[in-house]
Amino acid sequence: MSKVRRTNQGGSVVGIVIIGVILASLLVGSIYYLNIHGDQVRKDQAIAAAEKQAQEAEKSKQVVSVDQSGTVNGATDATSDSGSTPSILPVTGPELSVSGLAGAYLMTYAVVGYFASRRQLVRYL
Repeated sequence: MSKVRRTNQGGSVVGIVIIGVILASLLVGSIYYLNIHGDQVRKDQAIAAAEKQAQEAEKSKQVVSVDQSGTVNGATDATSDSGSTPSILPVTGPELSVSGLAGAYLMTYAVVGYFASRRQLVRYL
């Protein structure tokens, strides 16, 4: 008959739960920060593309006229279209959704693994 000795090297459940909560809050906070930061970058790219398109449209509307002495006079066309939409839209995709789902899957896997290992420890004791 073998005797199983119980050691206290596993750590307390409260400590593990607190660390899990801290890591989960860091994960959620970093996903939130990246989501907000990514939206801002996409907005900045859309604004830059709209400004570039407006500058190109202004250059293409410039009218060049030649007077009788042979000198070139440049004049801009007064009919500028300021309400045009940018031709390049910000690129979005499922990357944010997939990364969030991957994080949720890993957290669930870690919690289920923890409880499974605790169940196995109880069986042996």
